[in-house]
Amino acid sequence: MLHEPYRCEPVELSLAAGMVTHRGRSRNRLRSAAVTQFSPENGYDARVSEAVTRRVYRQPPIVEAVCELRFVGSDEPDPTLAGRILDRLGDAYSGRPKEQRVLRAPDKVVPGTIQELVQESRVQFLDVTGRRIASVGHNVLSVSDLKPYSGWESFRPRIEAAIVVYESLAKPTAVSRIGLRYINVMSDSIVRLAEAQEYFTISAQLPPNLDAAVRGFTSRMETELVNGDALMLTFANAVQSDGEKAFVLDIDISRSFESGEPLVGVMSCIDELRLAERAVFEQCITDKTRELFDR
Repeated sequence: MLHEPYRCEPVELSLAAGMVTHRGRSRNRLRSAAVTQFSPENGYDARVSEAVTRRVYRQPPIVEAVCELRFVGSDEPDPTLAGRILDRLGDAYSGRPKEQRVLRAPDKVVPGTIQELVQESRVQFLDVTGRRIASVGHNVLSVSDLKPYSGWESFRPRIEAAIVVYESLAKPTAVSRIGLRYINVMSDSIVRLAEAQEYFTISAQLPPNLDAAVRGFTSRMETELVNGDALMLTFANAVQSDGEKAFVLDIDISRSFESGEPLVGVMSCIDELRLAERAVFEQCITDKTRELFDR
């Protein structure tokens, strides 16, 4: 059962007890977050405000976390940039680099028209395990963390280190978009399709009078939070590479800056996106699911 992407009216991200509520804010401004603090001298500070409780699971379902930044920079690609960035990042990415071709939606979408996907070339830097990745392209930088997820305390400093190096070498004038995406996978052998409503607060349902059984589904929603951040939420029942069925909860949250924004405060913006992503995740699952992650 396939649901086409659709647009919703702006919604307020209202969180359960122990979490914070995001209120309206201009999408064009970066601001400091009261959630986390970071400085080169002090490193990562995991202290959070009293209004925020961050839940850490023993067995998190995260199979991939990605932070992507798009910049306002040069009109022409610099063929030497990837090599110079790799030299500066040093031993953190000592694996063999890979060339990557990515298809993405165009930066500007014209309503009522059919637009072709844009192809981008990037260079991937990998660590020795192949699970920690940085990717560099023309005016774009991404940092990824594959299963087993290393945790925000490890992932966040890698994001910042890559941004610092990219900024010093590519010299972008501003940032145009910041995105944070977390892909969560829960095995169908643990959570059966027939029991999905006991574990998830979202689902794809058939009409009540239709005499049929759901064998698989993909539900994708595009919405806008009241603060202007874009949220793309995908919930699906899929088959993994090993043939085992699984539930996929893909949370992609981003903030765009129409006129571009200085890079000062980028990490605070990423902290806010991370907090919002975790809030969405917690609202999509039940206590029964949380028990599975804490086994």
